[in-house]
Amino acid sequence: MSELKGFSFNNDLRLSLPFDFVERCQESRINAVAILALLRIWQDFENAEFLDPNQLDYLSPETLEALLQAGFLLKFTTEASNKAFIMPGTPSGRELLSKLQKKQIRLDELKPSTFGIRERPNLFKLYEDNIGPLTPMVADLLQEDARNFPADWFEDAIKEALSHNARNWSYVRAILKNWKENGREKTNEKDSQRLEKFKELYRQQHKDDAASQPRD
Repeated sequence: MSELKGFSFNNDLRLSLPFDFVERCQESRINAVAILALLRIWQDFENAEFLDPNQLDYLSPETLEALLQAGFLLKFTTEASNKAFIMPGTPSGRELLSKLQKKQIRLDELKPSTFGIRERPNLFKLYEDNIGPLTPMVADLLQEDARNFPADWFEDAIKEALSHNARNWSYVRAILKNWKENGREKTNEKDSQRLEKFKELYRQQHKDDAASQPRD
C-alpha cells in the first residue's frame, strides 16, 4: 500500500447524493463493491441526465446488473440502434425514462455526461487476460501498483506468477516487491524460494479462515 493516508486534494469535495442513499443501499443489500461503484457513478452524473454505458466500462457486468435490479440505475434502449443508455434511479431519472419510452422527448434533447469514455490502461487488460474479471476495488489496487512499480515489469511479473501456478494478484505483488527491494532479475532459485514461502503463508491463511467459519 502507498504511504499516503487520507486524501490527495482539498478541493472539489462536492458529491451530491440522494437524501436516502444509505438507507436504500441497506435495504437493497447490494455488496460493498456495488456501493463503491455507485458512489463513483454518481460523480459522473453531475450536471448530466444520462451516461453512455461505455463510460461505465470499469464495472463488471454483475455489478451493473445488480445496480439495475436494485433500481439505482435505469436503462433506456433506443429502438433504431438498440443501444442502451443509463440514467440515475431518482424521481427525475424515472420521469425522463417514462417520457423517453412514451416518445414525449428525444434522447438528443437530454444532457449527456461530459466525462469522456475511459481508456483502460494496459495493466487492466493484462489483469483481465491473465488473472480474472476487473472490479472497481481491483482497479484501484492496480492503479496504486502502477504508481509504485515500473510499467515494463508487470507482464513479466504476471508470467512469473503463472509459471508457479499462482493466478492471484497477491503473488504478482510479491514478485514486484521482491524485484524492487532486491533488484530486477529473471527467475532464479532465490526468487523461487521467496515465492514458495509466500505461497505457503497464503495457503495457511486460507486454512485458518476455513477453520474459523461456523459449521452447520
